[in-house]
Amino acid sequence: MNPSIASILVVDDVPDNLQVLSDILTREGYLVRPVTSAAMAFRTMEAALPQLVLADIKMPEMNGYEFCQRLKEDERTREIPVIFISALGETQDKVRAFEVGGVDYITKPFQAGEIVARVRTHLALSELRLSLVQLNTQLEDRVRFRTQELAANLEALSREVAERRRAEDELQRLNEELEGRVRERTAQLEASNIELEAFSYSVSHDLRAPLRGIEGFSQALLEDCQDQLDETGREYLARIRAGTERMGGIIEALLKLSRVGRSDLGRMDVDLSALCRRILEGLACADPGRQIDCVIQPGLRAQADPHLLAMALENLLSNAWKFTARTEAPRIEVGAGVQGAFYIRDNGAGFEMAFAPKLFKAFQRLHSAQEFEGTGIGLAIVQRIIRRHGGRIWAEAEPQKGATFSFTLPT
Repeated sequence: MNPSIASILVVDDVPDNLQVLSDILTREGYLVRPVTSAAMAFRTMEAALPQLVLADIKMPEMNGYEFCQRLKEDERTREIPVIFISALGETQDKVRAFEVGGVDYITKPFQAGEIVARVRTHLALSELRLSLVQLNTQLEDRVRFRTQELAANLEALSREVAERRRAEDELQRLNEELEGRVRERTAQLEASNIELEAFSYSVSHDLRAPLRGIEGFSQALLEDCQDQLDETGREYLARIRAGTERMGGIIEALLKLSRVGRSDLGRMDVDLSALCRRILEGLACADPGRQIDCVIQPGLRAQADPHLLAMALENLLSNAWKFTARTEAPRIEVGAGVQGAFYIRDNGAGFEMAFAPKLFKAFQRLHSAQEFEGTGIGLAIVQRIIRRHGGRIWAEAEPQKGATFSFTLPT
């Protein structure tokens, strides 16, 4: 506290005492307001509150104890320090002074140094107390603000958590619903596939008997009645036999297609390089007039059903053999790429990539039967076999520059 602006209220009914105290404190630079009664003191404080009060104990109408009690009961004056001044020196008088709220006690006759020291001390303590109150108030305001902020954040977080929980519940419900639909659709597709495979097997099986009859009777006609037929009749019978052979091939292919879905999948380690070599040797024996450069990467192995994999490779290699028939230097390659996919590549007829989506559909052909024989079912069989193993198959090609069929077989 700067003493030049500190205001001190001195209350004493003896004018000489007032004068002495006023002189001492004024010389120290304090603003002194002397009054001779408690009533005058209250009126003075209505205009402006002092920073410190010096009050005599023995005063008429209201003594110093009562005056101090009144100050401590009022919220405006409660924190003003009160120093008692009195000629009373008994211990009980000092105890009474502290009980009613006084901060110090000065006995008469006055000692200027003592008065100044005590006044300075209690003004400094009052300033520190006021600063502490202000700091506490600021801290409480900060705590209150922070508490409100945390409460708002907590409420926002609670809303976010609740919203997220609702979203998760909704997502779980949708997932369960989707899974239910997938299970239902999968069951329907499985039932449809089983029914379709059974139907294909039954129809193919039932068609074989009458087809064998047509083939047998047409052969008998050619052998027994050839002399009775003219050139046109013999040509018709030849066409009938060619048609029955083609139909027989289609039926056999349908039976193979149905067996792919009906047979159990037994995985084992398969030497894919050796398997491809045996298939190509068989093709070469069946077509001895062809000379094809066959390159097979050694050490190709896969975990697969050996019978189904053989069926798939036989279809792919037969196609490569067939579609290189009009190539000057036919070549077939079997290998594995850097991504682990196996491939069968040829430099034959190829095809337009725009027609690639049709490749693996049954009875879809990219070349006419007059150009290249076939049932149109072989690649459908291959795709079903690869899918049953959990892999996938795709093709890349260019007209008159060959085709590459790649497929994966998960380990």
